Amino acid sequence: MRTWVRRGMIAVVALAWALRLYAIARQDVWGDEAFSIWLSSQPLPRVVAGGADTHPPLYPLLLFVWLRGAGHSVFAVRALSALVGVLLVPLLYALGKRLSSPPVGLAAALLATFSPGLIYYAQETRMYSLAAVLGAASLLAALRLLQGRDGLRDWGFFALTALAALYTHYDTAFLVAAEGAVLLVARRQRWRALVLSAIAVGLAYLPWVLVQRAFLADKAQARLQVLRPGTLAAMVRSTAALLLDGERLSVVPAAALLLLVAAGAAALWRRKEALWLCLAALTLPFLLAWLVNPLMPFFYPRYLLFVAVPLFLIAAAAVAAPVMRGVAVVAVLSLLPAMLSADLRYYRGEAMVRGRYGEMMAYVEREARPGDALLLANPLQAAIFDYYRPARPEAFFLPRLTAIDDETEALLTGYAERYQRLWLVRYGNPAEYDPDDELVRWLAEHGTLAYHGGWLDAELYLFVMGGEGGPQVSVDDRFGTSIHLRGYTIGATRLRGGDLLTLTLFWTTDAPLEQRYTVYTHLLAPDGHLVAQMDGEPQGGAAPTDRWQPGEIIRDGYAIRVPESAPPGRYTVRVGLYLLQSGERLPVFDAAGKPLGDGVSLGVVEIGE
Repeated sequence: MRTWVRRGMIAVVALAWALRLYAIARQDVWGDEAFSIWLSSQPLPRVVAGGADTHPPLYPLLLFVWLRGAGHSVFAVRALSALVGVLLVPLLYALGKRLSSPPVGLAAALLATFSPGLIYYAQETRMYSLAAVLGAASLLAALRLLQGRDGLRDWGFFALTALAALYTHYDTAFLVAAEGAVLLVARRQRWRALVLSAIAVGLAYLPWVLVQRAFLADKAQARLQVLRPGTLAAMVRSTAALLLDGERLSVVPAAALLLLVAAGAAALWRRKEALWLCLAALTLPFLLAWLVNPLMPFFYPRYLLFVAVPLFLIAAAAVAAPVMRGVAVVAVLSLLPAMLSADLRYYRGEAMVRGRYGEMMAYVEREARPGDALLLANPLQAAIFDYYRPARPEAFFLPRLTAIDDETEALLTGYAERYQRLWLVRYGNPAEYDPDDELVRWLAEHGTLAYHGGWLDAELYLFVMGGEGGPQVSVDDRFGTSIHLRGYTIGATRLRGGDLLTLTLFWTTDAPLEQRYTVYTHLLAPDGHLVAQMDGEPQGGAAPTDRWQPGEIIRDGYAIRVPESAPPGRYTVRVGLYLLQSGERLPVFDAAGKPLGDGVSLGVVEIGE
């Protein structure tokens, strides 16, 4: 048996390496990762100082050393977490072997190898994989103590692993507390050693508590309304989903896991102390996290990633039960396809993509022209912008907005006068720094929207500046029952392929609107087929139709890029309104009430060679 288990473990570790390195650089670095990279790129005193990051400093310290040898490529900055994540597999084998037998260790290692949550965070430049590994090491140290290893080195190993875990993530304190409670009950005669170990850990951790206490106190809240059973159930469910399915907790893997846990607990019944240690390490972290949840601003399943260790240990122990061995093997094998399916969704799918900031900056650099500037709203993107900073255009961070006051007006006016085109990046949640979309509205009222796109964790706009004033052509076309197009301005009417056709529309409404309509602007070839278009809500979404006030004039600009391949000829500009959900277009009527179809033609432009 030893030979095939040894060979099996070699294969499992190799497989774990492959799964954690595969497509590791597929996704862009996202905000939290960029912050980790930025922090660990600072001088060492800054890296380990309190107040820079919410989390303790061990992972930033390791990353500090790693970056100076491995570099800053996407692969390099994530490879540290991949290496740490692989170490969890042989650790689980060692735990399972000590807990029961080598086959149990192999089964636990196999579950950890395929777990989508463990793979996911082994490919992220954050501390969660390290917290799981140190949690496993701490559990191994506690198990050794329970099984009679009682020397100074054994207690020192337990104290050291607990301290390292605490210096990695605060929630590992729940695991250490569970281990300590079991040791206190099971090894009552050695309570002095346990107390001395706790004192040593506390004294070694005290400097960080003193340094970080003010920073954490600012983040603490009092939300007693979340202290209800449903919250605890949601925490358990979301963490289980992360470890098994990646996104959701499906019935088959959940049932298989419950069967394995029950069978594993039965198999470990004769090793009661070890069983209680695993059960406490699995359940107490959830309970304690639930109890402190009202004081913390948020909970994420990744904070308890380390519960995968006791969970997979108990589940794997089912293969040691003679009566349940066949059922247990079938249950383990039924879990693996569900895990693998979640892994494939992560590697290939879009649902698990965390950000596209790098792609967005590459697009800006590719499309930027002389006379462009890049405006960055939200200072929280400083770290990720520093990582993906494009060679051009020149970039400026905007102050956090509450309103367009005189100072901000002067700042934006200066940019508009100095640069022909302004790119704008709205990163994160605009409700936190521009809740009324005043920034986009100001740029839309002083320029023409040439591009608007979502990049998952940010929105990107391009405005061609200038062109203020009233419409060159006045009309009174009615869209639906209340919306009126009062006029429009078409920029240059003689263009070439690659030029921008600028179009400014002037809207108003007779009555408040309940629906949010999307504007389409089409450039039609001489034969009537569509060659270019730009669709979007008015003013790039800053002036949605359901916020229009009766009688208010909405200046709404668009810049349509003429395709390079557009043949010479006379092209028609046509606009209309439609509901995005259904695609239904509003009927249009002229001033006399004559139907004009589902859009209106504004004029003709000539495309030359």
